[in-house]
Amino acid sequence: MTAVLFVLLMSQTAPVKCGGSYSVDIRNDAITLFRNGKKINTGKKPVNLRTLKTCNYQKKLNMLRLDTENTAWIFHSGKKEIVFRRAVFTTGEMADETGLKIDSKTGDIYRQNEETRLCNGIAVSVVLEKWNKNKGQYEPLNKVSRINLEKVRKLKAEASVITSVNPMPMFPWRADIISSDIRAGSETPSPVKIVDSDATTSWVGKLGKYSFINFSTTIMPFGVKTLRIFPGNYADLKSLKNYARIKSFFIVTEKSVFKVNVPWKKLNASALKTPFIVNFPEVQKTKCISVVIDTLSTEKKPSGFSEFTVYTSIDYEKNPIKGILNAFSEGKLSHDRTLKILSKINIRNIEEQLKITTDHREKKILIEAALLSGDERFLDLAVRVLGWAENELLRLTEKYLMSSKSTSRLEKLIKEKNIAKEYALRALGVYVQLSNSNVELISEFLGAGTRKDYEIRKRLEKSIRIEKRKEFIERLCKVSHNSGAFYWLMARWIKKDRSIIKSALKCLNTTKVTKLSALLRYLYAVRMTSSPQMVSKVSAIYNQHKLAVVKLESIRTLLALGDTGFVLKSFNPSDPAHVLTIVRYWPKPEFPEKVMSIFNNTRWGVLKKAFLMKAGMNCSNQLDAMLIKTLESRERDLYPLVTTYSSSCKVSQTVYSKMADAMKSEKDLSMFALLGDSLSKNPQRGIEQLVRNKTETVWKLLQKKGNEDKEYAFTLLIRALSQFNSPKDNILFTNIASNEVSRPMLRAAVDILAKRCPTEVMKIKASGKFSWREEYILNLKKICSSSKKMLKPSLEQIKNRREKK
Repeated sequence: MTAVLFVLLMSQTAPVKCGGSYSVDIRNDAITLFRNGKKINTGKKPVNLRTLKTCNYQKKLNMLRLDTENTAWIFHSGKKEIVFRRAVFTTGEMADETGLKIDSKTGDIYRQNEETRLCNGIAVSVVLEKWNKNKGQYEPLNKVSRINLEKVRKLKAEASVITSVNPMPMFPWRADIISSDIRAGSETPSPVKIVDSDATTSWVGKLGKYSFINFSTTIMPFGVKTLRIFPGNYADLKSLKNYARIKSFFIVTEKSVFKVNVPWKKLNASALKTPFIVNFPEVQKTKCISVVIDTLSTEKKPSGFSEFTVYTSIDYEKNPIKGILNAFSEGKLSHDRTLKILSKINIRNIEEQLKITTDHREKKILIEAALLSGDERFLDLAVRVLGWAENELLRLTEKYLMSSKSTSRLEKLIKEKNIAKEYALRALGVYVQLSNSNVELISEFLGAGTRKDYEIRKRLEKSIRIEKRKEFIERLCKVSHNSGAFYWLMARWIKKDRSIIKSALKCLNTTKVTKLSALLRYLYAVRMTSSPQMVSKVSAIYNQHKLAVVKLESIRTLLALGDTGFVLKSFNPSDPAHVLTIVRYWPKPEFPEKVMSIFNNTRWGVLKKAFLMKAGMNCSNQLDAMLIKTLESRERDLYPLVTTYSSSCKVSQTVYSKMADAMKSEKDLSMFALLGDSLSKNPQRGIEQLVRNKTETVWKLLQKKGNEDKEYAFTLLIRALSQFNSPKDNILFTNIASNEVSRPMLRAAVDILAKRCPTEVMKIKASGKFSWREEYILNLKKICSSSKKMLKPSLEQIKNRREKK
């Protein structure tokens, strides 16, 4: 055993007698035991061990006890050294370990759990372990020494089978804790076998006098009337005989204590099936019950406890619905708990209560209970509820109708001419998912896929469950060849759920579409599959149809399927729409040479824009050449794309040089600003001064009325100018912020100054016509005043100030 090391706080000046010929001395950091003045053992002194009052050494226990003002210090005197064990307050409370106790007569040390309480609040401590001085370790004990139970009333248990109530009570209870299972340093498992409603499964363990089991329930609006107990191991007759059985026990509720004697008789096959019933003299209003063991048939064997069932007053009601609904309305029962209880009630009682209940909230929960039962007698009710239900009740109603014989009723409903549109759509959403529904009728309702039937398509897209979609496709495929709505639905589902691909491809491969509207939706569905096996079918459609719209959709679909060979063979450079489709949906980053040549020769701006957008989004290797070509030919409409993709993609310096050339010759202020803003991030020689000159010129114009159209371009210019990080531009930025300019211009100037914080910032006046201007300026000053990097004025600024003076 290893001694615990501590630092000295106080030294004992003289040995203290420990009874008989023994004495102890504590000096510095050592504690020494003497017999007749001769040292026999020594060890390290604990840090908080102060001046001793008394000492006791018990040779038989090899236990040394030292008492200070309020603490008993326990040591074990081994062969080699004295080892500190535990310190216990003399009041019996713990000092350095939870639940440690010492027996003053024997010197034995016990470890206890933290306080456990019985149902009525009585504190109970379970002795978990006892210190074995010979082995130097704690060993399990799990024993309750004593429980004080006052005002005990006697009850008698009767060997009987309950017949006046349902064997399964409406309110299940849980077994929280059993004292024999309490463990040090870990969560105690629930003895669930005691409350699993199966007497053949038993909790088995060591019980003794005052061992206890705690039971509880979360909500209990009704009083406890009866207990049914199997107080042994009822797994089989042999187990019932061999395991210890409970002969008497205490029942502790929140306000009462009862003692129950169990009248065990012959242990035979009949006894194995017969529980003991305990009836309370009055209903017990309690959410917890503790069973405390008094006597057992034997304490030399393991004990068994098979079942503990609690029956409340509501279990004895012939028609308990009224009481349950009252508890629900008063908030004593939650919605979910009420439904669980109602599920245990005879369905005829629910049916009768639905006819007489007028309260809307109560009626709604009765409907939920009825539908959850799945009983077919509520079929007409479900069809009516479908018209007004919302949220969870609507989902529950739909689920009920899909698992019952509702086909004819729903079919009649959706054919009804005067029915509300929403009601019909709900009915249709359920009807189409029934395996025995009429597929011809469904196809008729789906329509051709036009705007007219869009609402039906959208409803079915959401309402048909994932697990039903495959079946829906397989059934409708036989009758919906020319339904654009059917292919639209298929495409939408394929996009979200790849598990239906196999069924979808089988349908798409076998259908023959003749209507144009359906054919276009058919190609949409094929695109969503991304399956190369559909290439031959789409190629055939392209060859068979002369309509441009079909050919273009076929090209788009073939590209989506990854087939570029057929598309290039049918390439028609003289047809702009044909080329545009190929460019927009080309599946690879680079275009083939025959397609790319169109960009270099066409004058059609929309087509060039499509090329640039496709190349720019992919940062294609062909982008450089496209940008240079655009800048050289001064195609100003495409400059926004040039600036966008030169910033987002890695392009050559040639592109920036061409942008600079274009900027120098650009007369339109907006285009100039756009190019300048982009070039400021990739500076070219001479650009900085060009931007500065233009900015100063425009600033002078903006100070005159009638130039508001230049404000947006000007904000781009000053942002571009700020990118060059020249201190000499601070005067211009502070000048802009000092004037009553528009909000975008002020915001741009303030953003720039907040990053630079030149000294001129503090001189900008905050007052003005607009409160938002004042807020901007005050915020700017706050940022700069807290900044440690307030810029010193530049040499040019100092020179200008001197000239003004």
